[in-house]
Amino acid sequence: MNKYEYTTEGADYPEEAVAFNSTWSLEFKQFIAEDAGKDFYNGGSNSDDFPIKLTIYGNGKNIGTFEVSFEPVFCSVAVGE
Repeated sequence: MNKYEYTTEGADYPEEAVAFNSTWSLEFKQFIAEDAGKDFYNGGSNSDDFPIKLTIYGNGKNIGTFEVSFEPVFCSVAVGE
């Protein structure tokens, strides 16, 4: 299992890194970054904090910096027509 962490822009690694969970393997970097964004949001930020640049680390190695956006999705289902 891989260990994932992220830092926000200007934060020091590893001192200010935040650990998070992702089920994606290392070759799916974009999806790992999206999981980091979800963790950042669930950690108390709000949609006004996005887009945000996050540097992602997999097993202690920098795997890239990503700009992560927050886009709510709305769904509807017809009821009793």
